[in-house]
Amino acid sequence: MLRTTLKTLTLCLGLGGATTAHAGDAYFGFDAIAALSTTDFGGFNTAGTFSNNDTPNDTISGVALRFGMRDQWTIGNRSVTPEIEFTWFDDTITSASFPGLPAPAFFYTTSVESYRLGVNLWTPFHQDELWRAELGAGAGAVHRKISTNDTVVAGRKDDTALYGQVGMRFLRKVSARGSLSLSTIYSFTDETSVALDGGASGNLSLKTNRLEIGLGYQVNLGN
Repeated sequence: MLRTTLKTLTLCLGLGGATTAHAGDAYFGFDAIAALSTTDFGGFNTAGTFSNNDTPNDTISGVALRFGMRDQWTIGNRSVTPEIEFTWFDDTITSASFPGLPAPAFFYTTSVESYRLGVNLWTPFHQDELWRAELGAGAGAVHRKISTNDTVVAGRKDDTALYGQVGMRFLRKVSARGSLSLSTIYSFTDETSVALDGGASGNLSLKTNRLEIGLGYQVNLGN
């Protein structure tokens, strides 16, 4: 996953030229996020001898905080903005339980609260007096608090995994220091496995991909 993200960074930024540092303006940003989340469930319930395979979609919301240094570096002929991102999501997902697909009679209810901390790199592909359009990619760690229950078996796990993301965003200047932002980001996480009844009833695995739409505001902290 991280290898794919790094390859995407290379393509987006055109790496290969000399890197130059600049005194870029610092900024702080806040995003409200709506996301289409696809969770790939797997594992095996040994108590009922059935597979936990299912791939439900659901819509969720989240928030993101960002701190970056605008046009801090030049790599080749491209300016690069490094950014630190903290994002929170809370998701409740329903997926197939006994006796499995295609016609389950019972369902898992799985709660996933996630905290994501990572580093993004953005590079502009259009800029004028009012608008700035950027491509970017990032990677980091996500901490997840997971609990699941189908009224017969249950499991709980806290874990930290890697994630990656690629995306595009548009900034519209609205004041000397402020800009509205609209972003579209595709994010993906590593798989994790939750033991059911401490492992006595098998496991439920899950891996999540999200298409995220963010609407936010950025404040330039420079002079």
